[in-house]
Amino acid sequence: MLNGEKMKIIMLKGKNSCGKTKTLCILYKKIVPENGKSNCKKQLGGNKCDFSDIVEYNNKTIAFFTMGDYSIQLCNAMNYYNTLKVDFLICACNSKLVKPFQNINNYKHEIINKTVATKKTEEHDLNQKDADEIFLKI
Repeated sequence: MLNGEKMKIIMLKGKNSCGKTKTLCILYKKIVPENGKSNCKKQLGGNKCDFSDIVEYNNKTIAFFTMGDYSIQLCNAMNYYNTLKVDFLICACNSKLVKPFQNINNYKHEIINKTVATKKTEEHDLNQKDADEIFLKI
């Protein structure tokens, strides 16, 4: 963690199946090939797309946690990555949950609303746009 600062959480908030995990995968794939170093990527839960990892990027430690439909696991991830003293936790969170939104108040944070496509053809571009927005905050 830089300069003894606390971990900052950047949470991508949205409804079920709106592209939160896909967006964070786009962001992850952008960071890792651009001199980012993956430390421990692993699949989470039953969704083959959900994962966690810690990445070293531009002298920052960035944790990813995409399993945002599970309240307790997400709150536990916030607490766990804070104990590891990462600079950023990038996570997804289902907007219907309550506890993660309470727990996030214990940390520096920013919540980004997932842009939702109205047409299937817009999905990739909107996911890319949201991933770029998060990238600029790292």
